[in-house]
Amino acid sequence: RAVQLPGREARIGLPPFHDAEALAAALAATAAGSRGDLFRRPFALFGHSMGALAAFEFARRLRADGLPGPVHLFVSSRPAPHLPPPSPGAHLLPDDRLLDRVRELGGTPPEVLADERLMRLVLPVLRADFAVNDGYVHRPGPPLGVPVTALGGRADADVPPAALAAWRTHTTARFRTRLFEGGHFYLRDDPEPLLRLVRETLSEG
Repeated sequence: RAVQLPGREARIGLPPFHDAEALAAALAATAAGSRGDLFRRPFALFGHSMGALAAFEFARRLRADGLPGPVHLFVSSRPAPHLPPPSPGAHLLPDDRLLDRVRELGGTPPEVLADERLMRLVLPVLRADFAVNDGYVHRPGPPLGVPVTALGGRADADVPPAALAAWRTHTTARFRTRLFEGGHFYLRDDPEPLLRLVRETLSEG
């Protein structure tokens, strides 16, 4: 199930989140209030970039609320939560420089970035996503008892292997890292190796 956050697609008219803990609390409330559908069978969490931070905080919130947690946590293209964000202060940049930062990360087609009308709609959401990362303050706590796999692109200068390996401190269970060809948005370039890894990991139990 894909999580559709406010400010995107069918929810584009709603204000986006600017805070990771508020986002995690909303996810947990939605999960608990959806007739418990999420908890009817084992589930895993996958989060990419800012989504990795959201998935981590969501898992911690489920534990704090006494709700069933994931059987596995996949975190992608994001340094471990206790490390500094890869683009501190990016959400405060002027529009043109923020767009330059988005170009550096890749993953957004040039024709989309060149569409001024579209970017006027999208830019506040991008800025909010950067604000979630920039404003996050890690609260030390017991590590999760959930297996964690940290994923990234070999050419991602913002998230080097050491930043992925640092996720190890946030679980007492099995931990792995895996690098794929590509940059920050390696999963868009060739999703099949990632999907295969997720299937194989979950089939291991």
